[in-house]
Amino acid sequence: MRTDLMQDTLKDLKQNRLEAVPHKTTSPYLRGYEFSPDVVFDVGVENGTGYLYHAYPDAHHVLIDPLSESRDAIAKSGLAVSHDFHCCAVGETPGEAVLNIPTVKRGTRLAMSSLTTRTDKMSQRFLSVEERQVPVRRLDDIAADYTGRFGLKIDTEGHEMQVLRGATAMLDACEFVILELSLTQRFEGINPPSEIFAFLAQHGLEYRDVLAVSNTTWKNPRPRHQDALFTRWESA
Repeated sequence: MRTDLMQDTLKDLKQNRLEAVPHKTTSPYLRGYEFSPDVVFDVGVENGTGYLYHAYPDAHHVLIDPLSESRDAIAKSGLAVSHDFHCCAVGETPGEAVLNIPTVKRGTRLAMSSLTTRTDKMSQRFLSVEERQVPVRRLDDIAADYTGRFGLKIDTEGHEMQVLRGATAMLDACEFVILELSLTQRFEGINPPSEIFAFLAQHGLEYRDVLAVSNTTWKNPRPRHQDALFTRWESA
């Protein structure tokens, strides 16, 4: 009965020009790649990246986010048992920067906080934007205190290329990189995907998988951004 129901569902999806895809942002899926990082860096934490922490429970997790609200949320959640939290932004040059924190009808959207200026239609829904001065460090400087094999996840709302440019040394120790790859010009001066591909390729990391895709609407399913996985070419 369950098999028949599944087949009927798949048929209905196909008739509506849709298809079912596997849920890849899960710890079992990520473990299937057989990475074995000693240290996992999570840049852009918000409330935590549970599937990443659960995939590698024996690794030490380094959580990096400029929002003190994120630090407090992680402390209450208990998601990452063995971890350090660095309350700062990361970029190409150390110093300070302005973090833009938008508010919409439903309240403050911490997940949409960015060091860049949003220019897509989403920005038209902002009721206000708080500007908060935050410290900026290079990821290489933070990673210098850790050794072993690294894993890296970056979700910084359009600031991903700047994070990578400040991580030229530690990228060589990364088994994998997961980052939010913008496929549209959502932010002012955002780098095209080809620049990120080329930069990571210089460090031996190649495009491997799409873990998740964010579409505009069902009526307009063109992707806005995706969670892309990059791995060592020799391990593919």
